Amino acid sequence: MLDSANTSLAFIVLAIAGFFSGGVGPFAPTLLATVVDEDESSLGEPRAATYSALWDLTEKIAGAVIVLIVALTLQFSGYVPNQPLSAMADIGLRLCLAVLPAIGFCATAILLRHRHE
Repeated sequence: MLDSANTSLAFIVLAIAGFFSGGVGPFAPTLLATVVDEDESSLGEPRAATYSALWDLTEKIAGAVIVLIVALTLQFSGYVPNQPLSAMADIGLRLCLAVLPAIGFCATAILLRHRHE
């Protein structure tokens, strides 16, 4: 279990992560609105519904892929619900909760950076 020092460290790390991920929620609708406005001003035709539908479809596909990746990771790491975690299952959970999201955030930052250069 966590002792006092580890608990304090966990709260600090989670507070920092929460602070830096706070902009993720409002970022997507802002980006969508900017794209829709730019498209309408350049083409003169409103296509906001098309962009919104594609955005929703992309989010649904991404959610399904995430569930698949997490399920496969837990299955192959030997995770058994309501049982003590094996070392491999612990690594699988850490991978799903920390490493994979970090890779996703870094990939997004790299893609957005190259898009605007």
